[in-house]
Amino acid sequence: MPPHLPPRVRNLAVALTAGLESPYARATAIGRYLQDDFSYTLQAPPLPAGADAVDEFLFASRQGSCEAFASAMVVLLRASGVPARLVTGYTTGTYNIFTGYYE
Repeated sequence: MPPHLPPRVRNLAVALTAGLESPYARATAIGRYLQDDFSYTLQAPPLPAGADAVDEFLFASRQGSCEAFASAMVVLLRASGVPARLVTGYTTGTYNIFTGYYE
């Protein structure tokens, strides 16, 4: 069973992608919306008790870190019929033979 999705999140996804047939067009529309209307910050307000993190980001705080943006993107993509998943991780970077560190 899929997780609960607040109706206004689903409605937003439908509105952002209305009339767009391809997954690429839908992803681009959602990405543009997040880029244009939200602010990146590491100092976002704390999540209120019992609040849905994506719903709070999309409709209340409208600011957050990369995790908030990525989560919102995935949820909106899925709600608009585009298969998506959130993947996290880190890469070591390139090894610098002169310093002995990964950069």
